[in-house]
Order: sequence, then structure tokens, then C-alpha cells
Amino acid sequence: MKIVDYIYIIESINDIYMKDGWQFEMYETNSKHKTNNFEKICIQIEKVKLLNDVVSANFEYRKKFLKNVSVIREQLPKNLKNKRKFNSKYNYGYRIYFLDDGEIRYNEILRQTVEIEYDTGYTIDIGSRIAEFINIEEFIYRIKSYEKYYFEEKKEIDNGEYTIVVDPELAGLLIHELVGHSFEYDVWLGSEYLQKVLIPGKKTTSKQINIMDNPQYYNGYGSYQYDDEGNKAFTTHLIKDGVVAEFLRSMEYANDVYKSCNARRLTVSEEPLVRMSNTYMRPGNDSIDSIFRNCRKIKCTI
Repeated sequence: MKIVDYIYIIESINDIYMKDGWQFEMYETNSKHKTNNFEKICIQIEKVKLLNDVVSANFEYRKKFLKNVSVIREQLPKNLKNKRKFNSKYNYGYRIYFLDDGEIRYNEILRQTVEIEYDTGYTIDIGSRIAEFINIEEFIYRIKSYEKYYFEEKKEIDNGEYTIVVDPELAGLLIHELVGHSFEYDVWLGSEYLQKVLIPGKKTTSKQINIMDNPQYYNGYGSYQYDDEGNKAFTTHLIKDGVVAEFLRSMEYANDVYKSCNARRLTVSEEPLVRMSNTYMRPGNDSIDSIFRNCRKIKCTI
């Protein structure tokens, strides 16, 4: 079944140095061809009563964003040796999906990013997908922590093999790169190696490991209500109790058993690909003390 006839995009793209600029676009589903029919787009948007609401919401959200950025800038230490350059970016709008059964679905797009560039070449990029940063103090704490790590003198360690414990942020990065991409079905199909090691129903790691992809995660940077083919978002369990459970799919790879909600467009003018949303590992039952205690029992060979 064809899910979407057309996708309409209405967005306001700004940063703290730019003026508001509205962008109206319409694309045929699964086509790179943009339809330049401004009048038709506006009529369709008015049918779902969005046009005035979008403009009003954009104004209010942007005021909050600029206020939050100002607070963050003021509360960061002023005596940093390396100069900070703020490239804070803000993007608000809607993607509207017209389904072939007459239903209209739409995603509210809100991306707010505090990007700080240093004269050493380092860049910090922290974002939010809701109207306000949940906790400005947390943003400031994270920026200070990054700066301390980047600019403090590092201890040298010998080459070798070590048992390590990673924090949740690094764990999330590893899950994204090592697990998430491997479970994107088009990537999996294109790799003989992955097909040999990631076999549905086969145990692949500790039974304490549970990894999922969840587009509905609150304030996740990959969150959405519908994917870019108009499919309603749901959680996909990639690894369940250490066993390979399910893969991420688009309509091209979906069927009666395996549904799709991971069709993502790199840009609105490109065809959707199978890609992650928010991929993460659920907490286990071990305490922090027991994790470190078990690490001391493990001997590594160099």
C-alpha cells in the first residue's frame, strides 16, 4: 500500500545571527523531485489549520531559545584560555503527510542546538527537541565537563589491553556505532559478515544486554511521531536478553510480520533510507560497586 502521496515541508530556519526565513516545500513520496507550487502548499496547510499556529509557535519557541542561550553564555566561566564561538542554531516547522486513505499526519520539527567552537578546533554540540531546554544547569555542567576534559593535561598510559568501565554517554555512542548501524536492514543485507554474526533468535551477548530503538523517547534528538514514509513510530527491540530480536526497516523491507517506522531522509529532497532514531541500552541489575569489583577479577593479557 502506498502510504503517502506527498510530503509537505514548512520550516523556519534560524540561528542567533540570522533573520527568520520561511521555507515551503513539497516532495513526491520516494522521489527527489520537488514540486514548486507555493499556492497549492499553502492551501493544503490551511486545511489542517497549521499555518497561523506554526508562525505563532515559532515566534514563542525562538524567544525561549534565545533566552536560554543567553543564560548559558552568561553562566559559563569567563577565564577560559581558549576562546568560545557560539553557533547556536534553531529550526522549527512541520512535515505533513497526506495518506492515500485521506488521513493527514504531521510531525512537529523543533531542533535547538548550542554549538560551541573553540580556537583549538574542538567543537561541542548539545541539542534539545522540546520547547525549553529541560535543565539549563545540566547543559552548563556538561559544557564545563567537556571543557575540563578537552583542555586539561592528560595522563599517558602504556599500550596494551585493558578492562574498562564506560559512562552512559560513551556507552550510548558505542551502541549507536557498533549496534545501531548493524541493525539497519539495508546495511545488514549488504554485509555477509553481519548476516553470519547477527542471526535472528541467536544469542550474541550476555543475557543482561537489552538494546532498543525508540523514536518516541522523550526529548531524544532522533525522536519523531511518524517516520518519513508516514508510518507511526514504535519501539524496536534489537537485542533482547542477549538474543538478536529484530531489525530496523523501511516500507521496502516491511511485510505482514515486520513493520516499519525507521525510514529517514537525510534531507527532505532525498529518498528515505533505513536509519536509527534513539538507540540505547537499558540498565542492568548490577550495582556500580559490583561492576568495579568484577573488573578487578578479570586478567587481561598484553
